[in-house]
Amino acid sequence: MNIRKEKVRAFLEKPVAGMRLCVVLAVIFVLCLIPLFVVGLYNAPAIDDFYYSVQTMPVFRETGSVLQTIAAAVDQVGDTYQEWQGSYAAVFLFALHPAVFGEAWYAVSTFILLGSLVGANWLFSWVLFRRVLKVDRICWLATTLIVLLLGIHLVPSPVQSYYWWNGSIYYTFFYSLSLVFFSLILLGFDASKKTRPFYLIGQVLLAFLLGGGNMVTALFSLVVLVLLMIGLVIRRDQHVWQLILPLLVFAAGFAVNILSPGNALRSESYPNTPGVIGAIELSFYYSLRSVQQWLTPAVAIPLAVLFPILARAAGRTQFSFRYPLLFSLGTFTVYTTQYTPPVYAMGVAGEERIADVIWYVFLWLCVVNLFYWGGWLVRRGVRFESVVQKMKQRQMVAILFLLMTLSAILPVTGEGENFEWWHGRECAGINALHSLKVGEVQTYAKECRERWEILHDDTVQEVVSRPFSKTPYLLYYGDLTQDPNYEWSNVPMRRCYGKKSVTVLWE
Repeated sequence: MNIRKEKVRAFLEKPVAGMRLCVVLAVIFVLCLIPLFVVGLYNAPAIDDFYYSVQTMPVFRETGSVLQTIAAAVDQVGDTYQEWQGSYAAVFLFALHPAVFGEAWYAVSTFILLGSLVGANWLFSWVLFRRVLKVDRICWLATTLIVLLLGIHLVPSPVQSYYWWNGSIYYTFFYSLSLVFFSLILLGFDASKKTRPFYLIGQVLLAFLLGGGNMVTALFSLVVLVLLMIGLVIRRDQHVWQLILPLLVFAAGFAVNILSPGNALRSESYPNTPGVIGAIELSFYYSLRSVQQWLTPAVAIPLAVLFPILARAAGRTQFSFRYPLLFSLGTFTVYTTQYTPPVYAMGVAGEERIADVIWYVFLWLCVVNLFYWGGWLVRRGVRFESVVQKMKQRQMVAILFLLMTLSAILPVTGEGENFEWWHGRECAGINALHSLKVGEVQTYAKECRERWEILHDDTVQEVVSRPFSKTPYLLYYGDLTQDPNYEWSNVPMRRCYGKKSVTVLWE
């Protein structure tokens, strides 16, 4: 036993130059993901999932044909484009949620949504840090793992980010596509003549999809793409020509999106919007407020621990880092563009699913700014080499593990409201463990299956259900009402299952 203790101590006390810290963080990261995926196995469709599949669900149930179901999804896009919104790529995916092919398939939603988020972040981080900035593996791995740990577990609304298909696919998934898009853009700069056309095809395809996705990610990505082109023009870099076609396709898709007749009809539901200038002003207000709310100790301290590693890596690059203040002001201005679409359209910052993707961007912009400021300090003679070398594995792992533990435990101790100063919301992973332990997700899934049995019973035309006895924080996103004519849940579900009416008897 003593020999094992000595080996563990030697492992943890190795200098940070090794991979051991990243191995420990990776193990923590994987362990924290497991309960989120397990909870997803008990997932069920809700609200808008049925609204956007009133054409696809009946077609597949009657024909069993995937091709006919896809054709029905195209029809759904056309109808929605005329009546409600222009997000053609997103609506197509709305109409093909997994439950269309059988309710049990909805359990794969989390694997698609959360899996795409994790995979896209890894790809983007690898391209940015390893291929473009050429930093060491320790910096790349540690940064990616910390961003993912914080991003996934402290997201404003996990149910709208990883579990509810309609909201998640619209924001989280298209945000993930934007990371892949910019990864292909950066990779295309160094591609050979043989491989460059394949990167261009991927860029154009993703530009088309992003233009028809949510406007928050689309506008932000367009602004970043234009700024990237301006930077290349200033540097007289010939790679700028490679961005013209993706930009044109992106802009065309975005124009088709925003000019849809459905958007005009939808805007009538929000008569008191602030206009262009007012929307820009409010975007800065909401951006400042989000930074104030999100830059909590749970976020700031891990980033502070990461800062010396980022600074050392930045100091080894060829960049000059001459304008840190201008860089921070510029990145913050670009950050504010994410709030402009919802503020312009509705007059408010929007639902938490919008905050989810802004939260992800917030973390990456924090990292990028720390990297830039660290490089500026190194260029001015500040040495971080000795600081990083003196950090022991045991100390860094202990600090990071303690931070993650506090972030997870404090809000679920029953005194969570007293710890808003720490980060202000629950940890998704711990909430998942709690839901599994008390059995609420299992009960929720069982009651969903009971409803499905009735909905598939052709002898029952007027379906009356009772409210769910358990409403898990990670899975539940609304239910039917007592009004059989409610257009966002009751009517769509009735049409999806061919019933005369469906209601829930709320007490």
